[in-house]
Amino acid sequence: MLTQVREANTGLRLKKAQWDVARQEVKKHEARGGVTLDLVAQAGRDRLSGDGDFGPASNTQSQQMLGLSMNLPLYTGGYRSAKLQEAVSAQAKAEAEYELAVQQTQQQARSVWLALQTGPARLSALQAAWKASTARLDATRLGRQVGDRTTLELLQAENDATLTELAWLRAQTELLQTRLQLDALTGSLSVQSLQGLNAQLAP
Repeated sequence: MLTQVREANTGLRLKKAQWDVARQEVKKHEARGGVTLDLVAQAGRDRLSGDGDFGPASNTQSQQMLGLSMNLPLYTGGYRSAKLQEAVSAQAKAEAEYELAVQQTQQQARSVWLALQTGPARLSALQAAWKASTARLDATRLGRQVGDRTTLELLQAENDATLTELAWLRAQTELLQTRLQLDALTGSLSVQSLQGLNAQLAP
């Protein structure tokens, strides 16, 4: 899962692209600041023909050239070295930001995965608590009818039953959202994921 997060997460891919751009900038300034040796080749041919007082005439001339061209940068008052240092610093910054984003995203993925693993057990416990509070409410209502329970006790039982049901429903929603978070972190969030969530949230 962590490997998938590193390779497919949209945010990390953006940070990686920024780092790659910074590295290319360093290479560009390194190339500009150093001596370069290029192979140069050139070929040409000229042909002239015509008629004159002494008859027709023609002339053909061919030229070929093969050599090496060496480019030696002149001193620019430290401009090239300054631009190179700036590019190196930008690369180091982009690399550090990428590695930090990897650590944060993978930590978030671990937390989300753990929440998914413990989510079903939490749902079961909340559902059991809701059923128990509902049974207590029914018993309190019966006791209120026969005079063994007060109106205040009935109101308290109704409040407890409502709160436990709300907690159970909220936990279901949070578990579904957590699944979407994991899909987003692993780069697999899709229309199908959202449709599946809507289907489970439908009454």
